[in-house]
Amino acid sequence: MAGEASKIRDQIGEKLPVIPGARISLGRMRGVDTANWVGVNLYGDDTQTLNELVLEAKRRFRANPTVKEVHTAQERGLEEVQIRLDRERAGKYGISAQAVGQVLGIVLRGREIRGFHSSDGEVEIWVKLQEEDRENIEDLKSVIVGGGADGGDILLSHVADFEIVKTAQSIEREDRRTRAYIGVVCGLENRDESRRLVTDIMNSMPLPMGYTWSFDRWVAEQDQGNQEFLFDMLLALFMVYFVMASLFESLAHPFAIMFSLPFAFVGVAVFLWITHTPFNFMAQIGLLILIGVVVNNGIVLIDHVNNYRRAGLPRAQAIREGCLERLRPILMTAGTTVVGLLPLAFGTTSIFNDRYFPMARTVMGGLIASTILTLLVLPTVYSLIDDFALSARRMWIRTRPTAAAPAVPPAAPASERAV
Repeated sequence: MAGEASKIRDQIGEKLPVIPGARISLGRMRGVDTANWVGVNLYGDDTQTLNELVLEAKRRFRANPTVKEVHTAQERGLEEVQIRLDRERAGKYGISAQAVGQVLGIVLRGREIRGFHSSDGEVEIWVKLQEEDRENIEDLKSVIVGGGADGGDILLSHVADFEIVKTAQSIEREDRRTRAYIGVVCGLENRDESRRLVTDIMNSMPLPMGYTWSFDRWVAEQDQGNQEFLFDMLLALFMVYFVMASLFESLAHPFAIMFSLPFAFVGVAVFLWITHTPFNFMAQIGLLILIGVVVNNGIVLIDHVNNYRRAGLPRAQAIREGCLERLRPILMTAGTTVVGLLPLAFGTTSIFNDRYFPMARTVMGGLIASTILTLLVLPTVYSLIDDFALSARRMWIRTRPTAAAPAVPPAAPASERAV
């Protein structure tokens, strides 16, 4: 779904009209796992400084040709008029900031004055400008805030400067620091390349003392999830090896079966690359499933070979007979599993916008590669490890200390025996 949504998004962006002096951008895709979306947080104390840093970062991102879109919280904000009183000019007219604030409070918000009593009760009275007299910034500039020495009116524009700015809808804080958010959409192949690009651009931007940046919590959670996935894989490998070692009553033979897992991982990488499948959360689940499925072929083969060896056959003959007799069952079980996964691998089944096809394709690629390479490589690995185990056992027996033989008393001389 993410790939289809990205294609539709690109098509819409290409067909948008070009308007001189205007910048048209697409909104953020929500609910879709996009591999090119990277979020950045800027931290500091002053909101105004953060806004300026966000604008600078936005300019740097847009200057890079590989960056397709840049989204900030300021874009969702509202425009407001900021009035900055020039204290020097206001002082010449004898106008204070408090007086200007009171006048603006009456003009914009209004002020309630004492009402009067009528036959129907007390009537509220509010003093403020009419709606049509405060529609634009020119009306605001013409507000009278005082009188001059010559009796003329002093307008707000005489003592203040005006600026229209776009402000954020809210001030966000994290760990007692003010935070500003930047979302970047890169036109690169995967998220890792996008993260490297964002890191280079952000590190090249000088930050004031006390201001830092980091990736947003989604990227941090993804890094934590990758670390947990690596731990889960190691734990799954240990548990599979422990179970096989206890059943085979050997440490060497399960180790030979574990050699089929690297073949499966190679098959996963090749199959996902051929089918243009992303390695996402569902693919990671498929990789964990694959660890328990791939070793089945090796267990069936090695167990049959061991049965022949216990029956008295030499190792080479036992391997040859075991491979010939277990070739068809291994191919049948692997083939039925792959065929059963075809509808899921090329279907549109999903849950919470997560498609199942990466998981199915991961299991399919690993199972196909491991089945083919296991039948070819596993007998060789089994022989090498068995030779190593036998050599280690002989060395252990030779170096083991033996019990000392009992001392035999020397034979008595013939003369003593005669006596």
